Amino acid sequence: MKDDKIYYRTTDLWLATFFRVRGLKLLSVERKDTTNKKVTFIFQESSERMRLTEEFFNNIGVGIMDVRNAMTETKSAIFNMPQINLKDGEKK
Repeated sequence: MKDDKIYYRTTDLWLATFFRVRGLKLLSVERKDTTNKKVTFIFQESSERMRLTEEFFNNIGVGIMDVRNAMTETKSAIFNMPQINLKDGEKK
């Protein structure tokens, strides 16, 4: 997909949660099929996202209650957020 450069995808639930704690907007959640538990979280690509990834892997601290709340919201998004076809913006 040629739009891949404007989106960042991760299957890491903890990284996606960290992004949400730090204020990045979750654009979509992709699931290949309903029998597969693996999902892909899609965020807008940005220099901020790259900086936050470095923070995450270098153990920059965040408040535990912020993490707990964001984890709950991120897990909820797996089952409740509409999937978006990023090629044409169509919601599934």
